[in-house]
Amino acid sequence: MAGSGDSGDEVVRHFIDVATTNSNSSIKSVWLILFTAGTISALAKLNIVLIQLGFVQGVQNPELQSSYPIASLILFIIYFMTFFRFYVGDIRIFDIRYTEIFKILNKHLQVHGTQSHDKKGLLEFLKFQDQNIFKFESLYLVFQTLIIVYLAYQITSPIDFLKVYALLMLINALWLTFSNLRFSERTSALISDIFPGATKSHSFQSMFPRKAGWFWATNNFLTAIGIGLCILFFTGQINVPASIVGSLDPVIFLEFAVGLTLFNCVIDLHMARDFYFPRFADLYESQASIPEEPTVAEQPDG
Repeated sequence: MAGSGDSGDEVVRHFIDVATTNSNSSIKSVWLILFTAGTISALAKLNIVLIQLGFVQGVQNPELQSSYPIASLILFIIYFMTFFRFYVGDIRIFDIRYTEIFKILNKHLQVHGTQSHDKKGLLEFLKFQDQNIFKFESLYLVFQTLIIVYLAYQITSPIDFLKVYALLMLINALWLTFSNLRFSERTSALISDIFPGATKSHSFQSMFPRKAGWFWATNNFLTAIGIGLCILFFTGQINVPASIVGSLDPVIFLEFAVGLTLFNCVIDLHMARDFYFPRFADLYESQASIPEEPTVAEQPDG
């Protein structure tokens, strides 16, 4: 009977693995469709800007042209980086939370034997997932993706683009804060228990959502505030004393906001690079028994 129980346990774990993997794949398909729509729109806007700047031939429509074509060209680059950050980042977060963590715990059971404390750890994780309100975050992420798609439609309207971008950054910062407080700390603790020798590795810590999540939340929140202030200064809703700005053209605030947005993307891709592109050498080295190469002094005499 004990063997039958162990067999049933293995079958259930296999079913959970297949079900979560299939669900995750379905959500990825939705994101792919939405991001494809946004990319098509962004390319259409890019074509308008390039025609306006004379890089390509085409019929110019004054109603569709940008008031600041150079800024719009930069905004297309910003959109492309934003598309990459959110598409790859959200998929990595979803993979880790709802697929990879379970696969790691399941494999740990298979390799080290189905000890009662290992089974208890897996059960606690599954109960946490069942009770976790953030398992509905796929709905939020689809909503967030719709904002990114809408962002693509604003490339030829820099002010509107910046407004939508600031809203996106603010909403994302709030979600990341609650998500990290609720989930990421637990994920890191589970992984650290399984790979205790790798916890001091920077690349190991950086491949999970907690570290990247706090950086994203801070970076995006500050960017949203900065863009908001620039828009208020540019539109004259906040008057800046002449003693500070002198005779500067208000467009300087628009240019600064575009530069701040670009910086938000570049610093993100740099600081969270180990999350977007995980490095596994340190992790493998901490777990594998690899004999050290003998030094020259230790080489036997020939």
